[in-house]
Amino acid sequence: MAIETIREFVRGERDWGVLTSLGVSVELNDSSLRLEEPPNLPIYEASVVDVATGFLAQWARGRTLQAWARILLGTGMVDLACLEDHREGELLLEAVWSGAEGAEFSDETLDLIRGLLRSDRG
Repeated sequence: MAIETIREFVRGERDWGVLTSLGVSVELNDSSLRLEEPPNLPIYEASVVDVATGFLAQWARGRTLQAWARILLGTGMVDLACLEDHREGELLLEAVWSGAEGAEFSDETLDLIRGLLRSDRG
């Protein structure tokens, strides 16, 4: 199911390569990203927990965070409105943008993102 595949990508459970199974074409290099998505792909409404989980999973893997963040921000198949509506979602969105740019993260930022998981699950 397409929604489940998109969800798995957002949560960092599957690499972005899984999106090709949905007909998504991804060309990614250091300076550009080109995404082509089939017109009838569903839109996954990501939760703060989904994005925080994916962020931390990709951060833990090291080099995959930048690609994940760039694709997450560039795709039309993921709705990130949850980040705008959440009291600390702006912090997470800023971290995703920074991740897309290849930034390093302080322990404080990572702890705040981990805290989002605890507060939204608990």
